[in-house]
Amino acid sequence: MTIQITLTMGADTGPFFDLYSNIDGFAVPFLTNVPKASLTGGTNLSAPDGATTIRVFSKGVCVNSVDITTTAPTTTTTTTSTTTTTTATPTTTTTTTATPTTTTTTTAAPECLEYSIFANQGQLFNVSYTNCSGAPDSIIIDAGDEFPVCSITVPSINSGAGSITLTGLDNCSTITTTTTTAFDSNCTTYVLYNAQQGDEAFSYTPCGGSTTVSDFASGQAATPPFCAINGTLVYGGNIFIQSSNPGCI
Repeated sequence: MTIQITLTMGADTGPFFDLYSNIDGFAVPFLTNVPKASLTGGTNLSAPDGATTIRVFSKGVCVNSVDITTTAPTTTTTTTSTTTTTTATPTTTTTTTATPTTTTTTTAAPECLEYSIFANQGQLFNVSYTNCSGAPDSIIIDAGDEFPVCSITVPSINSGAGSITLTGLDNCSTITTTTTTAFDSNCTTYVLYNAQQGDEAFSYTPCGGSTTVSDFASGQAATPPFCAINGTLVYGGNIFIQSSNPGCI
């Protein structure tokens, strides 16, 4: 089958790449030494039939890889029926009536896949992605740490250095959508990140509650998700917002 890959890559990747597929468990590349220009310019490439995941492996100074999920092709079904009427008279007349063409288009919904984000030693790793609800999101990983995210797009690097690896669908498939009338649009759900992982304090006013003062324990990198009334969150210079989502339940 034919695929088209268009990637945005760092200057230190390549200059050549090997391409693997999930057909053989990413064991043997089906294309080798693919130039970087072919992957950033959207050139058509031949891949094994039935492949659903393509792994792009960088060869050179930067040895890294990223997995890309292929998009299911659009299926078009055309149905045409014909009615023939024949009247036996001294002169035979045939009348043919064609019904309108019916076209059905089916588009596969995007899958929400799990990616493992790893930060290289010595620096923070900032990555953007699209969560399973379709909203843009981002995460900051401490140097040397690894954290999973669920995304319907391949995560992209904002700053820092590390690796982004597709791990599968298992942990994302448990995500469900819940409808509730307790959604509060005047609040925001936060996760805070402690860059120094020392004793750092912060305060906020919970939805429907009084002001709360909390702090990071020594060695704690991130808080569990919590809800705060918009505009009430106060934190120090070593604390960053790792993620924020409008509303609280």
